[in-house]
Amino acid sequence: MVILALAIAFRVLEIRKERVAAENSLHNLQVQKEELKNENQKLEKNINYFSFLENLEKEARAQLNLRQPDEKLIIVVPQGINENPE
Repeated sequence: MVILALAIAFRVLEIRKERVAAENSLHNLQVQKEELKNENQKLEKNINYFSFLENLEKEARAQLNLRQPDEKLIIVVPQGINENPE
């Protein structure tokens, strides 16, 4: 009878450990799901933004320093910046 009680108690402890592990795994998956959901929303916003040619051109100009063949680039330097630092 004692052996049976010990076997049952041991099995109950194993089941509790498995349950805690499963709950931790579930929590991690829920966090990962939320992160992926947020990333997906950002990607959808980017897709919508870049679906307009004007926005695509604007970003290409800004990030790649692109310009039209007949355009000139003007760089504005704030006052007080010394061109020849010594």
